[in-house]
Amino acid sequence: MTAVLKLTKSRVQLDQPPRVGFLNLMPIPVLDGGHLLFYAYEAVARRPLAAKVQAAGYRVGLALVLGLMLFATWNDLQRLHVFNVLGRLIS
Repeated sequence: MTAVLKLTKSRVQLDQPPRVGFLNLMPIPVLDGGHLLFYAYEAVARRPLAAKVQAAGYRVGLALVLGLMLFATWNDLQRLHVFNVLGRLIS
């Protein structure tokens, strides 16, 4: 049993870095992919993006990342039936 658990744990650890790297390269301005997107625009337009536009992009990107984190946390709590347990404790 422990050998299976160790194998599963190591498999999960091997799967995580590519997933995190892919998520980091998404074209969301707060992440590295967003910076690459701004650099690509600068290379094509031969001028930097306006500071106000970059600031707005960072705000939207931060809202997207925070929304994704809240969504993932909500799904995890639903899957673990935390809300059902809390409902039984309250009533």
